[in-house]
Amino acid sequence: MASEICDLWLEYEDGTTIEAEAAKQLDKFEMIVQANEYELVHPEKKLDSFFKSTENSFSHPEVSNYCVMFQLHYTCNISNFSTLTQFTYLDRWVGGCSACRAFSKD
Repeated sequence: MASEICDLWLEYEDGTTIEAEAAKQLDKFEMIVQANEYELVHPEKKLDSFFKSTENSFSHPEVSNYCVMFQLHYTCNISNFSTLTQFTYLDRWVGGCSACRAFSKD
């Protein structure tokens, strides 16, 4: 089992499969979601470097779509974003922002 875990880790690190590449991109995406959540709790902090570090990092179609919706929502700066805790992040973007709702219909 240890060698299987090691092989999977190396596959992830090297991005040698579609699944590994998608996982790496989801990891980066999750980082910017966390940075956004932190900024909402601490508005005096600006974590632009987290967002800039992921520019042009998303090529997987689904991850790329999530990122586009996130960027649209982040740009819209919806004030009630952090209060909609009963939904998933994606539900919040699509439900809380007219630009995101328009994008999700395409």
